[in-house]
Amino acid sequence: RGYATQPSSSSSSSTTSKPRVNGEIVAKFIRLVRDSDDGESTHEIVSVPKAIVEAKRAGLDLVEVNGKASPPVCRFMDYERVRYDQRKRDKEKKKVQSQMQKRDEVKEIRLTAKIDSHDLNVKINAAARFLDA
Repeated sequence: RGYATQPSSSSSSSTTSKPRVNGEIVAKFIRLVRDSDDGESTHEIVSVPKAIVEAKRAGLDLVEVNGKASPPVCRFMDYERVRYDQRKRDKEKKKVQSQMQKRDEVKEIRLTAKIDSHDLNVKINAAARFLDA
């Protein structure tokens, strides 16, 4: 039978992987979250153009943190630095996963009754390396 597959929404996956920045924000008003020097955060509702001007003045980007909220939640941050840190964390995570996978890998050595002494020594050295790793 020819059942149709569910249509996949490509637009929703692209918005979740990369937040909207500066001019990409489509809302007219946003909830701007600011961190103060004493560790407290303040919330205020401002227009997007006003928030972008303030962000540029501070040398930062206006980044949408939660686009599904009403109004969308945004904050000032150095977006390129955040992306760099995220890529660095992802790379480290991938490296750790590959090391765990290599560690759990099963290695074997096959020996036969008619093995030459040199070949036997090579396989013994290989087995020693496997056990050390």
